[in-house]
Amino acid sequence: MVMRIATFNTKPDVDPIKYAEFCRWMGCQPGMITGYHAQDAQTGKYLSVSVWESRESVMALKDRQFPGGPMNLKPDAVALLDVSSTFGPSAAKTSS
Repeated sequence: MVMRIATFNTKPDVDPIKYAEFCRWMGCQPGMITGYHAQDAQTGKYLSVSVWESRESVMALKDRQFPGGPMNLKPDAVALLDVSSTFGPSAAKTSS
């Protein structure tokens, strides 16, 4: 598994309807397991975290385009990290 973490110094200013469509589209991409968006209310820093089956599945996004047109999502930093372990209720279910 691979985790992609995109960091934005401020939340992207995008049309909320188009953004919701984009998130649904992303959630249907081959190899995507889950995704989260989080924002620090004090600093405005915004994170987009997605978990993928493999590095190849997340890299394949470069060859795909959102059918709703370009989005103005330009992160300040992006990291791809190999998931070394999992924890929590869903991890406990799969390890028994």
